[in-house]
Amino acid sequence: MAGPPKSKSDSLKVGIACVYFFRDEDAWILDLQLDFIERTTDVDFTVYAAAKRLQPELKEKLASRHFVTLVEMPEFDGIGGPEHGFFLSHLVRRAANDGCTHVCTLDCDSFPVSKGWPRALIQEMGTDYEVAAVFRAENMDKDLPHPCGAFFTRDIALLDGLQFWPDDHIQTTSEFKKYMRDTGQRFDTGIGLGFSLWHAKKTWLKLLRSNTHELHYIMAGVYDSIFFHLGASSRRPAFNLDFRTKPLLRLSVALQGVPVLWRLGRIIENSYLDKNEKLAKTMRHALREDPVKFIKGLDQNID
Repeated sequence: MAGPPKSKSDSLKVGIACVYFFRDEDAWILDLQLDFIERTTDVDFTVYAAAKRLQPELKEKLASRHFVTLVEMPEFDGIGGPEHGFFLSHLVRRAANDGCTHVCTLDCDSFPVSKGWPRALIQEMGTDYEVAAVFRAENMDKDLPHPCGAFFTRDIALLDGLQFWPDDHIQTTSEFKKYMRDTGQRFDTGIGLGFSLWHAKKTWLKLLRSNTHELHYIMAGVYDSIFFHLGASSRRPAFNLDFRTKPLLRLSVALQGVPVLWRLGRIIENSYLDKNEKLAKTMRHALREDPVKFIKGLDQNID
């Protein structure tokens, strides 16, 4: 005898795409992220992981999770943002081709913190949006669906030419240049998704920062009470707004462009970033000691 018909939510399958890399002192974040994903995701899901630069012991730990699929990455001549975007694009296509109904991108130090988040986002998106993503207005973004928390349908994942970091061919097109002028968005990972949506004349649901308590304007952010993003766990804590608005940092950049003064410029920059690093270390310690308490302390609206 056949069972009851499946509801629409029963057919959900979410592919979570993440490119992994940690500084040695932040390796513990891997388990934390995976634990939160498993704890809060109440639909069928798979984490599609790129681990080309991950430490061997962490790669083994990642592979040991039953819901993780390690995806072999093609060769890529580049590092940093271009590499991250290239790998992320590859993972997203893999998830879509595996039959996932929805795809979510995360940074290695971001994760969902609200149980049932896929259904909650689908409900928020309704029939008006096919994409919901973190929007960091606090970092002067204009049209960047940030990959630390982007959720979208399979159709979006399969958009022709979707690249999270557009290659040189796309960057040199008149259409992409027009997009950059019209939106005023700076270049960063995720801009390719913004461009693809703009090209397809689609709007996206912006998930805004929902912190009820702030420790820093970018780091330790919660968005729409759904996604947490620690920030800067794989690099020094340098942020766009700082370099755009802090006179000393703007001076440091200018000085570093002058051969005889570049050392002075670097000293000025490092003195500021050291303050960010000290705060980041304090936040990481509190997160590690009691992650639930720390995150709920940031956003009291989290269930």
